[in-house]
Amino acid sequence: MSQKLVIDHSHVFRAWLNWQDWKDQFEADPGLNNLPMLKSGNWRTFRKFTVEYGVARGIPGTTSQEEPKGALTEVQTFLANLRIDHQTPGFLESASEELQKSLKKHCENGNEANSQLSLISKVLSMSQPEKYPMWDRFARLGLRAVTGKSYQKYDNFKSEFDDLFGDYLPSILSTLTGFDDHIQRSGFAPIASNTAFQRRIFDVALMIHGKI
Repeated sequence: MSQKLVIDHSHVFRAWLNWQDWKDQFEADPGLNNLPMLKSGNWRTFRKFTVEYGVARGIPGTTSQEEPKGALTEVQTFLANLRIDHQTPGFLESASEELQKSLKKHCENGNEANSQLSLISKVLSMSQPEKYPMWDRFARLGLRAVTGKSYQKYDNFKSEFDDLFGDYLPSILSTLTGFDDHIQRSGFAPIASNTAFQRRIFDVALMIHGKI
């Protein structure tokens, strides 16, 4: 049985805190090569991102405080040079497979590297949050709870996310009432008209719903 998603002020607040933490990434010019965390030498910020967004375990090897693991900088370079082809079905899965194969050389005992789909989607969402939702396990569970469907392919997940976001946009805008002035005083404006931020609110709401 499908469930209705309730957007509340806690979702706005969590999305806002997340945006403030990663403001330089979310507000960079479109294009992965413009993301500050993918710039050469900025591996500490990228490592922090992989840890906070739950994708660090998918990158083989170990990293010290002084230098990154080789796989980490390889992933940085791969992503910075990745050409986004949203017109081709399965583009993200293909990119994930390519990166996964490349990372095998960093694995021990001939093991395979993990899927990189979640990582790539989350980096893409940082670059263009108004277009790409994050392929997150809890977000998919939350979406399934609302639609009654399961999602194995990113394109299907993105399509449903986009459609449902449109359905819930009036609720998101209503919930934003009362936050605008506060957020603007904190240096983040405009808010109500920022589609990228509205989608982050929806993403947060789905993730929390998926954890219930």
